Amino acid sequence: MQPAQVGVRYPLCIAGRRACPPEDIGGIYGYEDFLGSPERQKQYGHEKGYFDPAKFDLDEVNDALQSLPKRWKPW
Repeated sequence: MQPAQVGVRYPLCIAGRRACPPEDIGGIYGYEDFLGSPERQKQYGHEKGYFDPAKFDLDEVNDALQSLPKRWKPW
């Protein structure tokens, strides 16, 4: 863990892997089933490019984190 840096907006994601599960996928186990099932992927339009489980967009994640309400103040 590193100390907070002046001028950096927190929270901040620095790395990641895979997309978050689609809504109503069935939690962790449903997502695991989804990843191994072409039929379930077809339901979510994976073959048409609507959902890519391998996609991870660091900027998109950080934009979402920055939109969270601020509940703390930096030191």
